[in-house]
Amino acid sequence: MSTSLLIASAAKKFAEKLTWGGVINYIGIPITKDLEKDFASIFSEINPDVLHVIGAEGQPSLDAVTAFNNPNRTIVSICGIRKLYARHFFDGIPEKIAHRRTLRDIVKNDSLMKYQKAFYKSAEVELKIVKFCKNFFGRTDFDRAFVTQINPDCNYFHCNEILRGEFYSSEKLWNYDACEKHSLLMSQAHYPLKGLHFLIEAMGILAEKYPDIKLSVGGYTIRIIPKDFKDYMMQSSYARYCWDMIKKYNLQDKITFTGPIDTNSMLEEFLKAHVFVSPSTMENESNSLSEAKILGVPCAASYVGGVTNRVKHKEDGYLYPFNEPYMLAYYVDEIFQMKERAAELGQKARENILKLVDPKTNAARNLEVYKKLMEKN
Repeated sequence: MSTSLLIASAAKKFAEKLTWGGVINYIGIPITKDLEKDFASIFSEINPDVLHVIGAEGQPSLDAVTAFNNPNRTIVSICGIRKLYARHFFDGIPEKIAHRRTLRDIVKNDSLMKYQKAFYKSAEVELKIVKFCKNFFGRTDFDRAFVTQINPDCNYFHCNEILRGEFYSSEKLWNYDACEKHSLLMSQAHYPLKGLHFLIEAMGILAEKYPDIKLSVGGYTIRIIPKDFKDYMMQSSYARYCWDMIKKYNLQDKITFTGPIDTNSMLEEFLKAHVFVSPSTMENESNSLSEAKILGVPCAASYVGGVTNRVKHKEDGYLYPFNEPYMLAYYVDEIFQMKERAAELGQKARENILKLVDPKTNAARNLEVYKKLMEKN
């Protein structure tokens, strides 16, 4: 029996025609109000045995599930969990900041409250999918608890992630002598759930002992550190709150933002860092944390969601209560004091994560589950 795979993803315009016949096939689909009809047309043409949807939190996922209309042969990979993310959206944020609107927010008709409402809206879609579908891929206690509490009769299949190929093939691994001492790395910080506000407070504590401490933040900059008055006026409420905290702790020259960068550049950022920090107020599983571990970077992460399944405290990293920045500072300080011995922590992290994100094992698990679903009506 021949096996073919069609990967459909968002695109600016619809592919001129569906190319089908190879082992792996691709099609781009624009996100429009007719998306369910577009999916139905594709499914009618190729008659797939199994539909695998990545993520339950978007309308396109619901459109695909509805168009296929076969819950027994549909499987959904749980990524983020919007319902619970929305609940934790403002953890650590003062109420006046949550309700404040800067000039930028007014001009763009935006606010933190509106951002949270968008999470709750996508959570409604998420709920429909989880109630309708029968099969789910998950990888943490957190996502298993979520889907089985909503849909107790579902089939939950454990399957871990496969990371970007460059992190498996990298000849470079973290080295104490080569890293920038007392430097921290955070992968993204463009909204409150990522916990930058807590990390800034921890840095304020650490800076008293390590005046050379610095932080590099990946992803979108959102003007947290303004270059000029225009940048300042275009700050969102969250960016302004972080900027005020940065000034409070006198960290203006200690934090830099990389902006969006490619995989190889991010890999180099990992290798430069003395410690990778995941300070999220909620997270199912941080792929960035796994990427740091696979390179042997010493890590400290908040004890939230599915992160608890990815770090063994004091064995291959450090876990701390997300709303206790003083404990984050304490554990980062402990890693700093390890000096050369920090490599042992990183090596254990690499050994443990490689078992979880092994491409062959996880690909075989996918195929195993697909075959099970093909036996269903």
